[in-house]
Amino acid sequence: MPINFPRFWMKKEQARPLIEHLKSAGPLNVRAKARMTWKRLPAYNVLGKITGTHPILKHEVIVLESYYDSMSPVPAVSPGANQAAGVATLVEMARYFKAHPPARTIYFLATSGHFLSLSGVNDFTKRHTRKAKYFAEKLEEPINMKLFIGLDISSARNQVGVNYAGILFAGNSFEKQRFFTPFGKTFMRHAAALSRFGGFASDMLMNVITPSQGILPTNFFPAGDIAVDAELVFWTGFPALTFATIFDGREYVDTPLDIVDRVNIRNVYMQATFLTGLFAKGVNDPNLFPDFKMQLDDRFVTGRIKVVEFDPTENYIPSKPKPGAVVRFRRYNKSISGVKNEIFIVADSNGVAESTELEAGRTYPTEGYVLDEESGDIIYAPDRGPYGAGAYPLEITMDWVDKQKSTVVFRCEATNIYDLVDPRFLTRLNEAVLLDESGSPPLEWGMTFQDGGWTSGNTYEEDTAVLFTRPDSRFKVTMSTGLLGRRLILTNADENNPEGIGFLSGRRAIPMTSYQVAWDMWHLDEARIKALESAGVHSDRLESFHLEAKRLLEKADVARQSLQWDTFIKYARAAWGYESRAYPDATATANDVMKGVLFYMFLVIPFAYALERLLFGYVNIHKRIGATVGIFLTAYLVLRLSHPAFQISAAPDIVLLAFITLTLAIVVIWLISGRFSQTMHQLKQTTRGVHTTDVQRSSALATAFTLGIGNMRKRKARTLLTCSTLVLLVFTVLSFTSVQTYLRIQKVDKDTEAGYTGFLVRNTNWAPLQKQTYQYVLSEFNSSEPEDEDIIIVPRSWYAASTPGVKTFIKVEKEDVDSTDLDQGSTNPASLNPKPPRSTYASAILGVLPEERDVTHIDQALITGRWFEPQERDVCMIPTEMAELLDITSADIGQVDIYIFGQPFKVIGLFDEQVFGTIMDLDGEPLTPVDYTAAGQELLTQLAAKDYGEEPVDMVQFDHLQAANMILAPQPYVNDLGGSLRSVAVRFPSDAMADARIERFMQRLGIPVVASVRGEVAVYSAMALSSLSGVGNLFIPLVIAALIILNTMMNAVYERFREIAVYSAVGLAPVHIGTLFMAEACMYAVIGGMAGYLIGQTVALGITTYHLLEGLTLNYSSLSAVASTMMVMTVVLLSTIYPARKASQMAVPDVNRQWSFPEPDGDLWSFEFPFTIGRLEALGLYTYLTRLFESYEESALGTFMTDEVKLTAIQTDAVETYTITMKSWLAPYDMGVSQRVTLSAAPDEMEHNLYAVWVDIERESGDVDSWQRLNRRFL
Repeated sequence: MPINFPRFWMKKEQARPLIEHLKSAGPLNVRAKARMTWKRLPAYNVLGKITGTHPILKHEVIVLESYYDSMSPVPAVSPGANQAAGVATLVEMARYFKAHPPARTIYFLATSGHFLSLSGVNDFTKRHTRKAKYFAEKLEEPINMKLFIGLDISSARNQVGVNYAGILFAGNSFEKQRFFTPFGKTFMRHAAALSRFGGFASDMLMNVITPSQGILPTNFFPAGDIAVDAELVFWTGFPALTFATIFDGREYVDTPLDIVDRVNIRNVYMQATFLTGLFAKGVNDPNLFPDFKMQLDDRFVTGRIKVVEFDPTENYIPSKPKPGAVVRFRRYNKSISGVKNEIFIVADSNGVAESTELEAGRTYPTEGYVLDEESGDIIYAPDRGPYGAGAYPLEITMDWVDKQKSTVVFRCEATNIYDLVDPRFLTRLNEAVLLDESGSPPLEWGMTFQDGGWTSGNTYEEDTAVLFTRPDSRFKVTMSTGLLGRRLILTNADENNPEGIGFLSGRRAIPMTSYQVAWDMWHLDEARIKALESAGVHSDRLESFHLEAKRLLEKADVARQSLQWDTFIKYARAAWGYESRAYPDATATANDVMKGVLFYMFLVIPFAYALERLLFGYVNIHKRIGATVGIFLTAYLVLRLSHPAFQISAAPDIVLLAFITLTLAIVVIWLISGRFSQTMHQLKQTTRGVHTTDVQRSSALATAFTLGIGNMRKRKARTLLTCSTLVLLVFTVLSFTSVQTYLRIQKVDKDTEAGYTGFLVRNTNWAPLQKQTYQYVLSEFNSSEPEDEDIIIVPRSWYAASTPGVKTFIKVEKEDVDSTDLDQGSTNPASLNPKPPRSTYASAILGVLPEERDVTHIDQALITGRWFEPQERDVCMIPTEMAELLDITSADIGQVDIYIFGQPFKVIGLFDEQVFGTIMDLDGEPLTPVDYTAAGQELLTQLAAKDYGEEPVDMVQFDHLQAANMILAPQPYVNDLGGSLRSVAVRFPSDAMADARIERFMQRLGIPVVASVRGEVAVYSAMALSSLSGVGNLFIPLVIAALIILNTMMNAVYERFREIAVYSAVGLAPVHIGTLFMAEACMYAVIGGMAGYLIGQTVALGITTYHLLEGLTLNYSSLSAVASTMMVMTVVLLSTIYPARKASQMAVPDVNRQWSFPEPDGDLWSFEFPFTIGRLEALGLYTYLTRLFESYEESALGTFMTDEVKLTAIQTDAVETYTITMKSWLAPYDMGVSQRVTLSAAPDEMEHNLYAVWVDIERESGDVDSWQRLNRRFL
């Protein structure tokens, strides 16, 4: 993260006098500056050679390598003592092989730049060893390397592993394992010989290539893995092995604390001695290399980024180079055991940064920065605007062996923002939008933060961001978590500018982020709420959240003025949480109003048409259109003046313009599609020579609809009374119904024991919690406020596998030898380690705080020893079963050390694993880590995708690991080791406090918690709910309306009996007859619904404007009004279904709508198909059918077979008839069904231009039932 944040390092001997002076003299005002300068400087690899002595084997070159540089978060203070163990071993090997020349030629390589993404060994391969032809031809000094061996030695342990792969690059190394298995076996054989004759331990070398006992390669390296030089060589297409110290946490690597005093010289000496002897045997082994060809690929290609600025005064495209720019190629896992995985390169004088370790086919996000030479500030950053990343994407896809692209930067000033945490789900915000002061995307802008694509899923996630904007400009920013909606709004708002004036660039940082965000969101919501209230729209839930946020912000103001920062953070974050609840409610309420008006705007169109037909019924099309438009505009004007959507909208008349555009578009599309269909129909008639007339069903329905409206005009009194009834009904329904929004804390009881009063926070699928979860809980319940007194908060972390089917192996050892330095003059390994250490494997480490015993009383499982104390780190507790394996007794407690990942831990207690397994948390599960070998990935995915706000949540029970294979350690150490936070427990001193605080906390929380109050355990989740109130009061009016419509329509049916008969006689089908009455119902529904709503809006406007009926609120603007209107319209339509059906039954059906095969007469089946074909098409069709049937003569794969297919044409009275005869067999052929088939085409009796098709089938074999059944498919 290119964040401008000072970082200072001071040694203890320098800090102590200063601390003492501050204690005595008080605070001092000082200005301290920190500066690290990026420079483009050369680094050097050191290469030495010893030529082999064997006349043949000397041509097989082996490279032994180790790095000699070091790294630290404080680059100027990087002692690198442990990091020098590898090169020290390499020097000792060179000294040995100089005295004892090997059979094969050996190059000794010491590389620099190891911690800068393995840049040293990458330079070596670029100059000496590449397999791809394009790069091999460019080698400066080619080396015919047969094997590369890299050393990565540390001093905390003396056990070495041989491996061939790593995790730095994306390729699938597992498929290459078979090529390296022989190497593992060979070196294990030589290691066994050294153990027998050299006095080394039998497990001094571990085969990580094909590990035994079910241990995965990653288990050998704590916190996942290490980045090794040999991995890069492996992906250039050459065999490469790594010999690295295993089960070593490398605690001081990549820190300023990596000094000589922390190096275990004895372990380094033993590894150096062992590896020297091992390589002496291996290098001289004639059978070292397997006798098969290794198929290894060279994956690396060259990519160049040219950093340019867009200067329109020089060129119309970005072309101005920026020499010295710092270019970053982004990759996952930004640091692995100190190795920076992301590639940083300083551009040359042409602004070009070249990397030769990019993987083919992979896409790399890139960034370019230019720093001020004096201050170190970023003055040019990647341009993500339309003329930057919009035209020149920041990603480079390596789809060619040598590729260059431009990255556009712009002149900028940087602003840091912090505390980017979703206050509802307690996770890092990972989506952002940068805006200018007007709220629009700026033309030039930049932003760097850990966005959604870079989410690791681990506990540590960076919750900071850097914004880059043009100097002297203003900006705003919004952020969210995935698709969950906006959670952060930074606009610099106030009462007069609720949308904010933006922040001025160059301010370096936006302090007190939570506080600023809460106020900005509050001012925006305040303006929206006032606008809604002025239009008569209210939301109880929204207003309650908003008022609570204001109260908390006022408390935060008081705390800030009194410099009580913990209290300030508590109330600022709480206010943000409530306002983040209110913001989507305010947005949803406004959207609710807008959606409601959209529905009625759609309804206005048929309403205008219906009124024109009923009131005027013009025949002249111009008058009809004019009247319809006039009614439409009148209805729109009433909506425009009365509906609040037009008051809260920034551009209200755009709604009308949009509808006019939409209507015209629909009309144009309808006309064009109709004209197209007509043209195609005419073209078809011209081509075929057949002219037909058909009435489409849609046309018939439209005619029936028109007739129905005409009938309503004939019966004016009934139509008027029915419409009036429906108008009053709609008005009544609108007056009695409303949508109530509220927040309910849903509780799902759990049948578990309440071990303490409080609550437990964890993910439902036990996924890692982000550190922000613990920080938020801590700020809420651990302030200096009196209400937070005696509240205990304890986080729990695990170091264990979290992938289904994968088990963790943690090497635990007890040394039995005195850990003194080397004996003077002793070079015998046996004298250094006369007795091998006792060891075992643990499956997990559980990290807890000393306060855990006050929450779950976990210390009840302690048999002997003591519990953890505050600030302790290198101590642990182990189960009795593990103690027996390590030969640790009660007398040893507090005296003996065990080694975990090479670090000594004082054993301060033994616990009973059986008792520990019975101690349950509030969720009814033990404290031990989950056993993921018994959990399925599908279940974990389903639980992760659950929507906590939509339905009550229960916690699924998981199986947990046995406590017998688990170690208890301080929680901060487990986190530093690479463990992950899994749960946070909060204990309250009383039930009364717990009830109130949990309810208050849950109101702004979006995740479920397991809580225990008054001895009852339940899963709490906050659910934002809505209900349609008043519906029960509408039952009687709706029934009355339904009966009125039913009675009206039934009367219409019986009084129009003769009219129905006439319609049936002239060809209207039963469905068309029913449509007559459904058309009347539609007219009643549309007129009643729309007119009732317009009257309701007018009444509500009058009551609001003239302050009539104080205390009465009529809200016809939300979706409840839409639901009420649709309810009445639905009742009208449903009430008409029965009369319409009765009317259709009174009509005589005009056609058979389904044709079925006639029954055969004995063995003969003769009938005419229910269609005709054109005279000009008959010959072509029968010719085609003949060819088709002939194709079935030699195939038994279809549904039938044919034989003796014959086409005959007979001339009769100047008219030809066509006949196809054949013999056919029907599948399945074991049924034995065969028949003679004749297809005849002859002129139709009624129309000679059309041919009728006759079928004659005569059964020859097979039973009658099978013959009929199979023929239906054949026909």
